[in-house]
Amino acid sequence: MIISSLFRRVNSIRLLPRLLQRNICYVERIRFLQYLKEQDSVCASHIPGGKFLLYSQSKPLLRIDKANTEDALVWLTYPEVIQYYPQVLSSSILLDVAEDGTPRLEHYQQLLRIS
Repeated sequence: MIISSLFRRVNSIRLLPRLLQRNICYVERIRFLQYLKEQDSVCASHIPGGKFLLYSQSKPLLRIDKANTEDALVWLTYPEVIQYYPQVLSSSILLDVAEDGTPRLEHYQQLLRIS
């Protein structure tokens, strides 16, 4: 039991440099996601490089493309989110890992209406 736990940790540490080099396969993404879920300090260190999906009133922020009449999710970078929500580090939830190895997070906030 202890050996298998140690083996998983060593494998996940070896995976980190590969994440920075190229697109990663599904299995590597899931392993990295699990590693981020298990290690809070590692997850917190990846937040500034992550992408954020903002929610308001239980609905994600969408961009409407009038030419194609399709809705697209709006993924924001850390600097874009931090200027509006400085408490983003304490109120974000890890969703998944993108194909390029970027952690994707959710930030739920009651958005203010500007009249």
